[in-house]
Amino acid sequence: MRITNSIMHRNSLTNMNKNKVYLDKLNTQQVTGKKINRPSDDPIVAIRALRLRSSLAQVTQFHDKNVKDADAWLDATRGAVDKTKEILESIKANFTNGANGTHTPESRKAILDALKAARDQVYANSDADYADRTIFTGYRTASKVTFQKDEMVAYKDITEGFNASDLEALKYISGKLDKKTHIVDYDKLAGTNIDIDEVENSVQDNTVTRIRLSYDDLDKAFGQAKNLIYRESFKATSVVNGNSLTVTSRKEDADGALQEEVSYELSRGKDGKYELSKVTRTEYDAAGNPTATTTTDVKTDATTGAVTVTETRTDANGTQIRETVTTENANGGVTGTVTITDAAGAVTTGTITGKSDGKFIVEDATGNTSEMDPLAVCTVNEDGTYTIGNGSGDFATLTASGKVKNAYAEKTLDVTVTSIADGADAKDAAYKVGDDDIHFIPETGELILGTNVANTLSGLKNIDGIDTIEFAYDKSDWRKGDLRPEHYFDCKDQTDPDERKWINYTSHDQEICYDVSANQSMRVNTLASDIFLHAIGRDIDEMVGAIEDVYAAEDKVETIENKLKDTSLSDDDKAVLNKLLDAAKKELTYVSDKMQKMFEHGQTTFEGYVHTATLAGEQVGDRQARLGLVEDRLLELKTTVQELADNNENVDEISIMTDIKQAELAYEAALMATAKIAQQSLLNYL
Repeated sequence: MRITNSIMHRNSLTNMNKNKVYLDKLNTQQVTGKKINRPSDDPIVAIRALRLRSSLAQVTQFHDKNVKDADAWLDATRGAVDKTKEILESIKANFTNGANGTHTPESRKAILDALKAARDQVYANSDADYADRTIFTGYRTASKVTFQKDEMVAYKDITEGFNASDLEALKYISGKLDKKTHIVDYDKLAGTNIDIDEVENSVQDNTVTRIRLSYDDLDKAFGQAKNLIYRESFKATSVVNGNSLTVTSRKEDADGALQEEVSYELSRGKDGKYELSKVTRTEYDAAGNPTATTTTDVKTDATTGAVTVTETRTDANGTQIRETVTTENANGGVTGTVTITDAAGAVTTGTITGKSDGKFIVEDATGNTSEMDPLAVCTVNEDGTYTIGNGSGDFATLTASGKVKNAYAEKTLDVTVTSIADGADAKDAAYKVGDDDIHFIPETGELILGTNVANTLSGLKNIDGIDTIEFAYDKSDWRKGDLRPEHYFDCKDQTDPDERKWINYTSHDQEICYDVSANQSMRVNTLASDIFLHAIGRDIDEMVGAIEDVYAAEDKVETIENKLKDTSLSDDDKAVLNKLLDAAKKELTYVSDKMQKMFEHGQTTFEGYVHTATLAGEQVGDRQARLGLVEDRLLELKTTVQELADNNENVDEISIMTDIKQAELAYEAALMATAKIAQQSLLNYL
């Protein structure tokens, strides 16, 4: 191939231009500090830069925002918990001082004042906030834990759960002297029904069993039905066979003899959830022979969604003695019929016309109405578990996979509402309860249990995931500092006259979690129910009441003794006052002993509250420690990603200067070579 001077000249200019382009690129990189200025410069670097920038932004968000915010929330929580713990320790110290022995009225007064002040301080900490969000109220961060002022708010069906361990013995002194009636106006006793010779004997130290509710000053629902629910556990097993599930429960007496056996048949629908299809309940006599069988079939209309339940009850011979057919439409309305056949073959029918609070309303041919439990139930709970029942108060809870979690029979006991507002006699009557009775005292928020009732409830075994005892009550009159019930219990706010604005509160664990890293979240909140217990204030109030009872008893003794110093008293008056003095001293002995025992018991009780606060603080501290580890790891990751991003996008200053220098030298050399070539022509050879 023939190479001419013009070809060499053009090639030199082309190569020199490439060198200039390269030098320009290096100069641009030096000025901007970046390897590329547009994606087309190097697509691989551009793609890698986008990925690294996204990762860096994510890590920066976690490290600089989420972790910092979570740590600040935990700091605020830790501060409130630690302060609460300090107050509880001071309360415990006051109980210890009170339990150490005899005190002067002045020392008791100091303890009394300290307890009253500490009570308010404990609950004041529950309203601590972070960035205007209350930290102990779960999802309701705009709400406070306590009432900020005295209010009238109609909370209905505040539902509290208890277990056998919550039953407690209470010392109650009955027959206390009334200062005005017995002492100030002692000279008028002759015209009353008070037997002065029995006054001392009337002062009695009694022990009753009670369940203490979380609030006092409850609504006085006189004349309204109140009952207490309790649950007895029994055995239940389950077998899963493909999409079918069979649960079998067995009730046995104390000797292990079979009393009842129930079989539940469920099938898994297209949505993957179990539906109840059949229930068979067989009852047995003391000899173990079946006495009656009840079969319940449940069918769901695929088109309308209506559920038809047919319950058939037969005797030991297989003769049908009752049939109930109900249909519940998609809107919850219920219609149905009941047919009962007696031993003589006579048939009685009734209609099911509605539904009230989950129970059917049955009306017979004469117009009489009654309530009946649902025949069969299968409810999918919020946590994915199932609750099944046979309509006779028996229930079982199943896990999402069909395993039995618990099984229990739900029963009720009637409760008598008893007021103590009418004076000492009414109060004594409220605490004197029959063996099979329960007294509900709204003013004190107590359930006083009869001996037989207490024995039944104290023998209940704990049931996994559910309370064995349950009681619902109403409260409308709230004082500043009272704990708001929606943060602790299922309840209904029905204050507004417009029913559409009523609020139903459901108690459940409300976790607030922060995403602190990729695929990692951490809980930051502590619930008020974990540390700010109602029992703290209730215990303090009762201790304050016990101390004040001692002051009142001392005042009665002192008043009588001062009256006896009157030299103008007749012998009859002295005799009356001496009998009253004996009664007053007996009362003082009882209330002093009660106060002392409450101080002693309070040491242990408040040690438990301190332990609860300590545990809550340790949990917060543990979260902070784990958050610190996450923060350290994020900082390392942030540094690493930042270095990778820098190495991918940014130029090395020393290298770029060297490359520029080399490019400049090459360019200058190219200029010289091109000039040399350009000087050579045909004239040089002539």
